[in-house]
Amino acid sequence: MRIDPTQLQSSQEAQFASTQAFISDVQSARNGVASAQQGLAVNEASVASVRQQVIAQADRRRSRSGRFECRSAELKRATELIEKGVASRFDYDAGARDRSKRQRLRWIREIQSRIAKARR
Repeated sequence: MRIDPTQLQSSQEAQFASTQAFISDVQSARNGVASAQQGLAVNEASVASVRQQVIAQADRRRSRSGRFECRSAELKRATELIEKGVASRFDYDAGARDRSKRQRLRWIREIQSRIAKARR
């Protein structure tokens, strides 16, 4: 049986085309894996950022809780002193107004700082 040279060439070209298609598929799959790995890295960075924000929020909450407890104790002491007549109500109110103004200014600065960070 004799093989026609054109058939042999045609068969080789078909095998070559099939191999090229396979190589192309493998390269495409590798590109897909690389893209997925990049996406994973971006998502991991986002998760790390959110974790840091959660930790910062928890720290602020603990700090505020501590300040609240101190202020509650201060209010209780001042109330007792006023009731016993040791301190005047006017002095207490003036001090409370000053503390309130300072606290409002701190909150405003904190909010401005957060807004500035968010804009970056």
